[in-house]
Amino acid sequence: MPLGAPGILSVVVLGFLEYWNAMEAPQAFLKDQTLWPLSLYMADITADNAGVSLIASLITLMPPLLIFLFGRDTLSKALYLLE
Repeated sequence: MPLGAPGILSVVVLGFLEYWNAMEAPQAFLKDQTLWPLSLYMADITADNAGVSLIASLITLMPPLLIFLFGRDTLSKALYLLE
């Protein structure tokens, strides 16, 4: 199991990033727009609300960044094992 941990964590990190950035599934399955994720509202923010756009971008960026930073060492070990 210790040798499999880098691969498992790599799948978890990359899977989370894929589903975090998904745009089509929330639009297809969530009919109520109040349940949509923040990433779907980013296209509707105009230049008049530049401050809102910045804060929304930072909020959207934080979970993937934290997960990547948490798994950075394990991801590098997985890449080293592939070589």
